[in-house]
Amino acid sequence: MTAALGQRRIQGRLHLDPWLVVALVLGLVLVGLVLIPQVWLVRASLLAPDGQTVTLVNLARFFTLARYRNALLNSVVVSLLTTVLACLAAVPLAFAHARYRLPGQQTLLTLATMATVSPPFLGAYVWMMLLGWSGWVSVGLRSIGIPFESIVGLPGIVWVGTWGSFGLVFLLAHDAFSNMDPSLEEAAMSVGASRLRTYLQISLPLATPALLTAAYMVAMGAFSDFGTPKIIGGEVRVLPVLIYNEFLSEVATNPSMASAGSIIMIAISSGLLVLQRAFLARRSYALSGVHRAVRRPVSRWLGALAMLWTAIVFLIVFAPHLVMTALSLVPWQSGIPQRGLTLANYRDLLQHSLQPVGVSYLLSIVSSLLDVVVGVMLAYIVVRKSYRVLAPALSGMVMVPYVISGTVLAIGLIMTFNRRPLLLTGTGVILCLSY
Repeated sequence: MTAALGQRRIQGRLHLDPWLVVALVLGLVLVGLVLIPQVWLVRASLLAPDGQTVTLVNLARFFTLARYRNALLNSVVVSLLTTVLACLAAVPLAFAHARYRLPGQQTLLTLATMATVSPPFLGAYVWMMLLGWSGWVSVGLRSIGIPFESIVGLPGIVWVGTWGSFGLVFLLAHDAFSNMDPSLEEAAMSVGASRLRTYLQISLPLATPALLTAAYMVAMGAFSDFGTPKIIGGEVRVLPVLIYNEFLSEVATNPSMASAGSIIMIAISSGLLVLQRAFLARRSYALSGVHRAVRRPVSRWLGALAMLWTAIVFLIVFAPHLVMTALSLVPWQSGIPQRGLTLANYRDLLQHSLQPVGVSYLLSIVSSLLDVVVGVMLAYIVVRKSYRVLAPALSGMVMVPYVISGTVLAIGLIMTFNRRPLLLTGTGVILCLSY
């Protein structure tokens, strides 16, 4: 009798609340696309070379062998330096444009938004052409007696990552400083605090949530970046490149070590996310009030210096875009740009290479549509529905891919969908799922 009553209640709830059915279906999808690939990674990292024995040797080797330990150290150093330098470059400039009446604010916000969608390898490729050993700028510097050799290596990875992350930090910091309640600053200055002290002790702490979010996103982007170190890293090895080589090397593959490195990357990323959330949870912040911060006037000379500073920074940020645009309009011979202007490169692209462009756009459009549909449904379920277990579980599973690098995510999907009945490796479907 009790069992029958419980079954009727469950059936009634499913009938009355179709969102519960949607939540269960989406939960199964996330389990298949997010959790199961990570389970395969964990399994592979714990297997000995015979494929049968469970062992911790693979994880231990990552901390004892020099090549793995150095790759881990390089990744951490790259992440820290990129995060610090990107914040130093973007936060003061964002504060200046959010709080002072400088021209072109909307244009700068548009440019910063455009900078966030640039692929990392584009910057690495162009900066290699400019500041590599045979780069145009490097050769020019040496010709006038400046002993500059090359940016290739750890400095190149950090340089490209810093300016590639600038737009993201600028947008988040500008939004935080613009939407801040000015009454708190006014109260501090009314009791004798100087404007500089008010900015440092009131404004900057209030912007902490946005700045920490920006720092975390930059750090994770640099930590998981594969394209930049692969192109401009030279002999410097970082974890994403090392894991890729271990899994898909042309000489010999080592899936167990690749999986062990993947697990370590996931652990570090998850640990940083937990620390960020814990730090923010310990403190309360009041960013938005009834009024937005009022932009103050600035003298003509200070305004000119600020705009010169802005122009230099954004010129560096968009140097890859400008150089690549210029190179697309010149003739090439044997891989060397020649003098003159031409549209032949675009004609050749349309005639011979249009299919890869079309495939890229198709995958991005389909993936974006799926993201919007699934993401909106998940957000509605998590925020508006009071499912005690299901809603937090969905929220947690959605965050898992965000803390996983593209290389690690790809390896997990290959391990999961490289066998029947779901043999998807090598198809556009698995690319769409990964995106």
